[in-house]
Amino acid sequence: MSPATAMEAAAQAELRRVKAYLPILDTVITLAPLLGLLGTITGMISAFGIVSEAGLGQPNAITGGIAEALIATATGLFVAIMTLLPYNYFRSKVDRLTERMEEQATRLELFLCHRGA
Repeated sequence: MSPATAMEAAAQAELRRVKAYLPILDTVITLAPLLGLLGTITGMISAFGIVSEAGLGQPNAITGGIAEALIATATGLFVAIMTLLPYNYFRSKVDRLTERMEEQATRLELFLCHRGA
């Protein structure tokens, strides 16, 4: 195996290790607003169910369903936003690490080429 091939294999193994948990964060970022939307829909269905049973004469009866809908939306957005921050932080660290590894591999390759020539 050539030194270049060995460095490439080692770099790929290291990058797989540091990227291992990024898909989990990405899934949470994607899924949280969808779950919030699902909660919004169930809250609104509940509110409209109460309106159909009790009529519009009792506006206080529907506030629970509307509150459920708003809380679900806010929670989904909050979770997505709070997960997006560490995801972007770690993603940028992975990108910088990748650049540094490529630079160092190129330097080592040039050194070995000049040394062998």
